[in-house]
Amino acid sequence: MVDATDSQPVQSAGDDAQACGVPAEHVAGSSDDIGFDIVLDEDLRAYLAVANGEELGAITYEVAGDRVILRATNVRPEHQGRAVGTRLGLALLERFRREHKTVLVTCPFMRNLIDKHPEYADVATHAPREA
Repeated sequence: MVDATDSQPVQSAGDDAQACGVPAEHVAGSSDDIGFDIVLDEDLRAYLAVANGEELGAITYEVAGDRVILRATNVRPEHQGRAVGTRLGLALLERFRREHKTVLVTCPFMRNLIDKHPEYADVATHAPREA
C-alpha cells in the first residue's frame, strides 16, 4: 500500500517493527480515532502507521542530503476518515523538528496539512507546485 492518495500504511510495534530495526513511536487515539505506532521501513522508504499488526497507512519519503522529502501519503480505504494521515503527518513533523531535520514536501496531502498548520513552517517547505 504505497501509492499516492491520502496517507500511507501504519504498522504496530510488534515483530514487524523489530524486523525494521527502528524503534516505534506511538500515536494515541481518541474515542473516534484508532491509536497506532509509527514504524520506519527503510526498504519501502516509508513511515508506516500500524495498529494491532495491521498497516493502516504510510507516508513515503526520500533523503536528499540533510533533508527528508515527503513524497506521498496513503491510507487504506477502511481507515480513511479516521485522521490516520493527519495524525501520522503531524507526528512525523514533530519528530523531524526534534531531530533538527528539514522537510521538503511534494505530497499534496502533506502540503495541505502544513498549510493548515503554519506552526511547522520552520520544519517544512513546499516544492514548487506543478502547473
